Amino acid sequence: MSTASSLVAQVEATPDMTMPKLAARLVQTTGTRAAPAVLSRFLCRLGFTYIKKPLMASQCARVDIAEQRNLWITRRQPLMRLEPHWLVFIDETAINTKMIRLRGRSLRGKRLPASAPFGHWRTQSFIVGLRCHVSIRRGPREFSFRSRADRQSDP
Repeated sequence: MSTASSLVAQVEATPDMTMPKLAARLVQTTGTRAAPAVLSRFLCRLGFTYIKKPLMASQCARVDIAEQRNLWITRRQPLMRLEPHWLVFIDETAINTKMIRLRGRSLRGKRLPASAPFGHWRTQSFIVGLRCHVSIRRGPREFSFRSRADRQSDP
C-alpha cells in the first residue's frame, strides 16, 4: 500500500483524527515522516476539507427509534396539521461542560456524521414552550445527568 493510499485510509477510518496524531500513525504504518502542515495541505489537494461535524443522537441508528419516527410522520403529523392551536412546541437550548471534537476531515461536498456518546456532565439549559400566539418561558435551569447516589457521594 502506498503512503498516499495509507493516509487516505487512515482519514476515512478516523475522520476526526488530529494532524499530529495522523503524522504519528503514518510513521507507525508506513515509516514515512511528514509534518502535520504538509499532511493537511496534501489532504486538501485530494479534496478533503476541514469541516464542522453535524452531531446526531446515536439513538437515530436504532431500529425501534426509526419505527417510532415513521409512525410519527405517517400517522400523528397529519392529525396535528388539522388543529395546530392544540400544539405546544418545546424548545431547549443548552451549554454543557463535555468537550468533544466538532471537526474532522471529509471529501469536499460530503457530510461528516458523528454521534455524541451520553456521559456525565452538567448542563445549563433554557427551555421555552411555543404556541400559536404565546410563548411560555421556563429557565434557565441547571440539570445534572448523574444519578442520585452519585450526587450524594459528592463532598
